[in-house]
Amino acid sequence: MIRRWLAEWLRPSGHVGPAQCRLSEAEALEIGARASSSRLSVLRVTREARGLVWVLGTATIGRGEYVRVDDASGEVIDSGTWGKR
Repeated sequence: MIRRWLAEWLRPSGHVGPAQCRLSEAEALEIGARASSSRLSVLRVTREARGLVWVLGTATIGRGEYVRVDDASGEVIDSGTWGKR
């Protein structure tokens, strides 16, 4: 019982495993690379109203870039920067 509660508590809300996605991790990163000049990594896959969304971003402190990719269509939803410029 404690193990099940701990697993539920540690699982991020809205998090989806890559096994449920149409795109592979490599395909999502390739699409994201076309939208950004930075080296991206997969931050998470979330379930939103539009469906599954890959959230890609840079592994930096203080400033970075992000790209959101729609899993169903393989299109970039949006991209931008965050943090100090």
